[in-house]
Amino acid sequence: MPSLESFNEPKNGACLGSCKKQDREEYTEDSICQVTASEFDNYPVRCVGEWAKEKIHFLTRYFDIFAKGMAYKWEGNINYIEICSGPGICIDRSTRKELLGTALSIAQLPSFDKLFKAVFIDINQDIVDNLNSRFEMYGKSGKAIACFGDYTQPDQLLSMIRGHISAIGLNLVFFDPVDCSVPFNTIVEIKKRLKNCDLIINVFYGLDPRRWLGMAFENPEGALFKKYARFLGADSFLFDPEVRTLHQAGNHDEVHRRFIDFYKAQLRSIGFEYFAHEPIRNYYEMLFASSNERGIDFWKKITKVEEDGQKRLF
Repeated sequence: MPSLESFNEPKNGACLGSCKKQDREEYTEDSICQVTASEFDNYPVRCVGEWAKEKIHFLTRYFDIFAKGMAYKWEGNINYIEICSGPGICIDRSTRKELLGTALSIAQLPSFDKLFKAVFIDINQDIVDNLNSRFEMYGKSGKAIACFGDYTQPDQLLSMIRGHISAIGLNLVFFDPVDCSVPFNTIVEIKKRLKNCDLIINVFYGLDPRRWLGMAFENPEGALFKKYARFLGADSFLFDPEVRTLHQAGNHDEVHRRFIDFYKAQLRSIGFEYFAHEPIRNYYEMLFASSNERGIDFWKKITKVEEDGQKRLF
């Protein structure tokens, strides 16, 4: 039986490598490779780009300092909740190497044992079953559980989460969608019902709104307009004449900044007060939101070191 400690990013011999978008549409289903399985444990793998390693690096560093720093302040009542978890092991299509996904990267940390519970949620039942099998295989099922859940259905989602975690505690919630489709109302309900929580959400601006905002502006009755309005929790950003003018002028970086600023203002309105973010290439950014200044101190510490081990000057 393999152990997470023995995982050394094996190269997957059956991976086709560097698949173009049209190839991935043919060879994957919900990003799960249909061509090969993990060389490490023979369970399914998710096809990812090379930037995924950066995301995993920052998330695991934050989790580690969060778990170590807060466990004794909450008498062990700290929880980790990940939405859009994936199956636990990925393949970097640029190198054909396997890497632990966010779920198993966190589960293999010694600080994972400080949790009361870790709940991993995905809308694909096969992914849920595979991740639970991995938790069982690697001896993590006592702390970790994977569950089926839909982030567009907050009542169902929160009822399921509250069935697994301590009623009073501190919660770190990570959203890892593939686009800007998480309804703001879901964030509202998480904050309302979990109360003490920090939030990390991947905002896929470079891979989503940057490409499609123009079409959304053109059709206020269309699906894209409604999608971004649901994500932001309001449609006023989409009707803002200054934003539209900036977009038409090709000033996409400024539109991006205003999009994130508007989202942060919405989060502030429901009780999040402190923010930080970490850009992942030009694709997306990890947006951190907390109600406690201590969270920002943690974030500053973890972002001083890059994924390759290099320290930042600022």
